[in-house]
Amino acid sequence: MGILKKRVNEFPTPYTCMNAIRKGGMETKLSMVLMGFGNIVHGQMIKGLIYLAVEAAYIVFMVMAGANCIAMLPSLG
Repeated sequence: MGILKKRVNEFPTPYTCMNAIRKGGMETKLSMVLMGFGNIVHGQMIKGLIYLAVEAAYIVFMVMAGANCIAMLPSLG
């Protein structure tokens, strides 16, 4: 019955999240904590600050209005 076959990864890659955590540099690990830290470490100040601002805006939105929107999801449809 060859219906259920094991999936084989046709394009294996060493770039996985676990490898990034284990083997990544300090900027990779910093970017996992807060977006933009890795850019700031590399001297890309504007780009890093933009990423930090976007993340801060997302957190503020989720605290102010997002939690209410998520709470209203069951009543859709």
